Amino acid sequence: SAHAPTATQGGAREAAALPASVAMGASAAMVLPPYFEGPFERGVMFHYEKLAQAIDLPIVLYNVPGRTGCDLSLETTVELARHPNVVGLKDATGANDRVGPLRTILGDGFRQYSGEDAMAREYVLKGGDGCISNTGTLGLVVFIMFLFSVAVQMAEPVQVVGAGERQYRQ
Repeated sequence: SAHAPTATQGGAREAAALPASVAMGASAAMVLPPYFEGPFERGVMFHYEKLAQAIDLPIVLYNVPGRTGCDLSLETTVELARHPNVVGLKDATGANDRVGPLRTILGDGFRQYSGEDAMAREYVLKGGDGCISNTGTLGLVVFIMFLFSVAVQMAEPVQVVGAGERQYRQ
């Protein structure tokens, strides 16, 4: 099933658009923080909380500060993860040192995916669940082989998400 990427500045527009995505078959929403305005942490919290309350759909936080000008702090991520609809994080910060602390605090139920293809292997080795790939949509087979090599090294399953599909390798 598909996810519904969202990229608007206001939670109200996203909340209004997401039911249509669900009707079209979306099974989750990957949601950016408000961007280009450099919101305070409280504003980011409000944005995500409003969306999580407005829809009955799993939400994956999308932390990509290089594009949004907003970096979700560990504290904010932990607080947001307390909402039952917030199920994971696509981390495109390039800071793989965040995986361990989040795993320790939030456990295995909160899914953590790399959003940086070049750093995905290290992300998984540090405890991440896989990668929501940018290049994987173009070269998914090559990328799966790359992550499969990590899984063999770890002797654990790795989940790869790309092109709206989920594939599991063991």
